[in-house]
Amino acid sequence: MIALILLIAVGMASSGVLVPEFHSDMGYQFQLNIGDLEITEYDGFSHVGIFGEVGATEDIGRPEIPVVRKIIKVPRNGNIYVKIFNVQTRTISLDELGFPKWIYPVQPPIPKCGTPPPFTIDEEWYNTATYEVSSNEIVYVERVGTMRGRHLAVLGVNPVLYYNPRTGEIKHIVSATIEVSFDRPIDPVPRRLRSKYFDRIFSLFLLVPEDLPTEPDTPIVYWVIYHDPCSTALAPLLEWKRLMGYNVIATPVGAIGTTPAAIRDTIKDAYDHWPHAPDFVLLVGDVEQVPSNPGEASVSGGASSRHVTDLIYFTVDDTDYLPDIIYARFPAANCSQVQAIVEKTLYYEKYQITNPFWLAKPMFTACHSDPHCHICWESHRYVITHWLNRPRFQAESLYTRDGYTGSDVMDMVDSGVVLFNNCGHGNPNGIHEPNIVTSDVHSLTNAGKYPLVICGSCLTAKFDVPECFGEAWIRGRNKGSVGYIGSSDYAYWNVDEYWQRKLYDGLFADSFVTFMGAMFSASVHLMTAYTRYAHYYFEIQQFFGDPSLWLYWGIPEETLKVDLSEWSGVVPLGVPEYNIPVSHDDALVSFTRGEGRFGVGKSMGGYVSFTPEFIPDSAGSIWVVATKPNWYIPFIKKTYNEYLSIAYYSPESLRVGVDNVFDITIYNGDTVPFDTALIKITGFCLSESAYTDSLGHATMIVNPPFEGIAELTAYAGGRRVMRKDLVCYGAASWSLNHFSVTVPDIRMYDTLALGHEGIITFDLSLPGYICYYEGAGYARDSILISSNAGTLRVVPTIRKPLKVSFAKAGYVILTVTVPVLPAIGPFKGVLVDTVGTPITTRPYLYLLRPTGDTVTVVRANWDGSFDAHMKFPCDTYVVHLSGFGYYDTSYT
Repeated sequence: MIALILLIAVGMASSGVLVPEFHSDMGYQFQLNIGDLEITEYDGFSHVGIFGEVGATEDIGRPEIPVVRKIIKVPRNGNIYVKIFNVQTRTISLDELGFPKWIYPVQPPIPKCGTPPPFTIDEEWYNTATYEVSSNEIVYVERVGTMRGRHLAVLGVNPVLYYNPRTGEIKHIVSATIEVSFDRPIDPVPRRLRSKYFDRIFSLFLLVPEDLPTEPDTPIVYWVIYHDPCSTALAPLLEWKRLMGYNVIATPVGAIGTTPAAIRDTIKDAYDHWPHAPDFVLLVGDVEQVPSNPGEASVSGGASSRHVTDLIYFTVDDTDYLPDIIYARFPAANCSQVQAIVEKTLYYEKYQITNPFWLAKPMFTACHSDPHCHICWESHRYVITHWLNRPRFQAESLYTRDGYTGSDVMDMVDSGVVLFNNCGHGNPNGIHEPNIVTSDVHSLTNAGKYPLVICGSCLTAKFDVPECFGEAWIRGRNKGSVGYIGSSDYAYWNVDEYWQRKLYDGLFADSFVTFMGAMFSASVHLMTAYTRYAHYYFEIQQFFGDPSLWLYWGIPEETLKVDLSEWSGVVPLGVPEYNIPVSHDDALVSFTRGEGRFGVGKSMGGYVSFTPEFIPDSAGSIWVVATKPNWYIPFIKKTYNEYLSIAYYSPESLRVGVDNVFDITIYNGDTVPFDTALIKITGFCLSESAYTDSLGHATMIVNPPFEGIAELTAYAGGRRVMRKDLVCYGAASWSLNHFSVTVPDIRMYDTLALGHEGIITFDLSLPGYICYYEGAGYARDSILISSNAGTLRVVPTIRKPLKVSFAKAGYVILTVTVPVLPAIGPFKGVLVDTVGTPITTRPYLYLLRPTGDTVTVVRANWDGSFDAHMKFPCDTYVVHLSGFGYYDTSYT
């Protein structure tokens, strides 16, 4: 019988091999937890590893010994000290455990084209030598460079201390404590280098997460360097990015200089001196118009073709290979091709799609004759099982082993696919198995159905030839692709598929919205897993398309909406601060007036809030655009921006507890008095109103009971024409002694969770007050509290903060805002039998809703561990387990 040890946990702490115990700007302390080594047998050799780790030694022909590598932040300069203590070791014998004495040797790089190298083994070493790690080699720190203001290093651990291939004896660390210290503090990240796109990368791969203040989501600086004659063809893209809320800069390459050195110096100057360093740079033109750079990297022991790379332009923060700006290229040979790429990009990003059925159809193709093709199939199966599974996607695998041809594949592209992912052999002119060349791409008829193409093959993005395979896809007018990912040099088996898995993990598990961000993340993983290839893959993996492009993953189910109904669809002038309802949080909402941006912000708590960046002299039109990546149709609307009223009123603030005589005169935008306009002053326990006379004048007596903000509004002709804040002052002080939030059924604290009851307890310095609450799906309501302490129970129904206010006559209003979040958690754990032994037959786990609907399917690993690599809403689920040799079992 199978027993389930762990199901879903919210906010579960990492149980990794290296666990941070302490960190400061002067150093770190980690607990190293190796436990038992993972040992398997393959081709007559033992394979030795560490659970969850990929890194290994890289001496070709000698044993592949597991190594732990992680990335940490370090100071720019100064000394780094590292020591290991509290070391616990274990000695085992492969022979006594029933495994071969010889550990599988490291193999030379195997390119995806040409003749693979023969199996390599240094038999003399196996017959005469031993693997030993000296005490000063067990742990090390190696600087790797600087990325967007962070100085990075690899923290490496060699946990296998001794291996004798003649006896099969291995001595390894079981656990230890590691201390890393500096003689100067870690340098702070300059504010001008902060970018939400890079912050996301660092939050995922740094062993110790950054402790940085939350940075606003704007500005987003989008810089285009283009072939001079193509400004007209490029103009619609620049306008769209501006309407989205980006800070757009366009520079003809002729103004910079057409040498690689001039372009790199200009980009570095912008990175070093602009108020906000560029987030994105798009190069527009082929290498003849906007030159690239000769590649610097190769794979030791591997094949190489002379490649060019744009990476060198963007490694401006240090002399390393780590990019500091997200970049891409439109590799267009002429302005007509620029126009074609722009048209497809706008069609896609603006969601001008009329029949989106194809957005749910990813397609995978792979070779069959190469002995390594099984790596492609396994990689595709991983992606389809984990990320592109039903019911949202209907993935198709058109493998040549099953008889599919290049014609079949291109027919499928013509019919419509969101993604075309190929794996196998390639060259600059196309791919092999299935056989597709550039002329086949020219013959496509997939107008209005433009996929992303990912080609895991050699040389298909070699953009220094007249037209490579990838350029044919992106250049086509009303056909081809909206983006292309491929290699400009030789790709390598194992490494390439590992890189692609990490690309998809980045897009889905790690929430990278742009492909270039996910590509950077995948290449960073090579720094710890396949170090030989890291620099090389940063150089050769190219993206043709908009560097800020995101895909629609499946058919979007919801359209963003910016609600202007309270102003009758108008964006009024004369409002000091705008709070406009938006249907979804985390959307970028921009208001653009002519050539200037009126305001931009990110929606939170159901609203976007901003202060105007300028005050227009007169009424006019305004564009309102809201975008949110991957799953949502953008909101795009042109409306009016005008003065709805001009008001003069006195006093400008109200004293608490006294009768204030309030006078107001209000006119429309053309200075005509508003006759019979309704004037209202409202707040907690406050509601006064009056109508204006024919001169637009009204008077009322207002006596606010509490100190805080009252709202002054005016309504005329059936719509609101004014809203202002009035300060109420002169009340006494009191204090909030205690305020706590718990969600008991999921053990969540300080935050409310959608659909779960939250309990709010509070205690104030004085008794006898009113507790008001609103938001999270509740209209304003209140409870009377006679003592000092009280309790409030709520169940949020929408993701908008709950505002809790405490009001006592003659006193200041005290307000606390409680965030509301969707409670989600991973589906991961370990399967053991009834005696506690891990299940090694790789059973399947079906996560089901109580209705029986399947949420996801996961297959356990050989050690019984499982991880869906996704997060799910916290709820009650049924898990059905099915494995060879065990009774099928279900748990709730």
